[in-house]
Order: sequence, then structure tokens, then C-alpha cells
Amino acid sequence: ASRITYLFVAHLSGGLGANDYSQGNVTFNKPSNLFNTTNLTNLINFTLEDINSTGFNLTLNHSINVSIFQGATKIAYFSFLNHSSTNLTCTTTDVVSSENTTSVSCNATFTFTSNNSFIINVTARDAGNNSNPVNVSSSSITITIDQQPPTIAISPTNNTNLTSSTAITVNNTDSLSKITTTNFTTSCGASGAYTNATAFFPFNHSSGPCSGAGVRTLTINVTDSLGNSNISSFLFGVDNTAPSLTVLSPTEGQSSSNNVSLN
Repeated sequence: ASRITYLFVAHLSGGLGANDYSQGNVTFNKPSNLFNTTNLTNLINFTLEDINSTGFNLTLNHSINVSIFQGATKIAYFSFLNHSSTNLTCTTTDVVSSENTTSVSCNATFTFTSNNSFIINVTARDAGNNSNPVNVSSSSITITIDQQPPTIAISPTNNTNLTSSTAITVNNTDSLSKITTTNFTTSCGASGAYTNATAFFPFNHSSGPCSGAGVRTLTINVTDSLGNSNISSFLFGVDNTAPSLTVLSPTEGQSSSNNVSLN
């Protein structure tokens, strides 16, 4: 009698030959591209898929790698190792074969030490030895760490004497995040929003104009999109009264060829 033998394989591809040219795909789950955060410690989670090819070999060391760059400088490197002490963990739900798995989920945790923008870069090599270098469009992301509040520069400067009708200009800058809120209050009771780098009149504001001479306080509160705030107060001498002039001698209507005394 004839005998038929059936062969079941986990993944049919050209991985053992020379005809597997497709590369795996990298999908970042966390963080997302252009992600801004105040947290220094961040989880990096991504998924690798090689559905139409040989899959990934999780028994092979250094087949999956993560690099973190600040500009052109590499500041961190994670490499998958097939043992528990690895700093990059990768798992799969493919229970048939860990040598030809089609989908892999990887995690790494990194603590940044400075406020800046960083590039997270993944390189994966499938079981057919196809390297998938990270490219900007699909497999690398930029993350920004920002714990810095916006800056405040004011004109006229602190401790300047002026009148209530003198214009104040506040310049705010934030190199990492968008400025979202710009507010002011004065010791005269005025409050409201101002426009960055645009003159306004806080001591002659309808919500609380200053009357009489005195030292007045202007408090600026500026916040960026991550909630980083800068609250700074400035002192100004506000005086709307012109100096008086009194002629002591000679008196009104009197003619004199001598020196005149003024007060």
C-alpha cells in the first residue's frame, strides 16, 4: 500500500535559501512620534512584524537593537539577548516556533537626564538575515523631554519709573514646547491675557487702573503645552503727577534785575 507523509511547518518562506528579500516592519506603540513629555523615565514599546517572510528568530542574540541619539551622539543602546538579563525584552504569542515568529513585541525603559529632543532608532534582522534599518518615515521617532518653563524678558526692565500709560512688552521663549498661556496681574487689581512680544498697558487696564503714585507690582504667568510655568513679578514706580514749579522771588508782576529764586 502506498503511504502519504504530511509535513506541517510553522512558516513557509525562502528563509533558508536566497530568495527572501522582504524586510520586517517596525511599529512604535509608545511613545508616539513627536511625543513631548516632562517625564524623564519612559517606556519604549514597539512591534515587529514579518508576516510574509521568514519571521524573527528570538533564539538569536543581537537580532533586534534600539539606539537613542541626541543629535549625532548615541547616548544609549539596547540589544536583544536570549536570556533573562537582557535590557531589551522581546516576546511573541507564536507558540509554534520562536525561531520563525511573525510578530514580536519589545520593551525597554530609559531614563533621560536632560531637556532636549532625542531620536529612538530600531534595527531588526529577520530569520532570513534581512536587516531593516530605521528610516525617518516609518521606523524612527523623535521624543522631547521638557521640564523647562518658558523664559520671560520684560521691557521696560524691572525697577523702572514710568507712568500708567507706559506700554509694557513681554517676550516669552520656549525652545522645546509651544507656549499656550500668557497672563498678567497687577497690584492695582488689573488682570488679563497679553500677547507675546506685543505692547500692552497693565497699569492703565480697564480691569484695575492705577491711581496715585506708588510702587506697583506686575506679575507675569506664562505656561507651555506640558504645563511648565514661569511666574515672575516685577516692580515699577508708577507716577502720573507732573512736578510743580513755584516762583519765590520776584513775586508775580514784580520787575527785578537780580537773580530769580525758583522752587
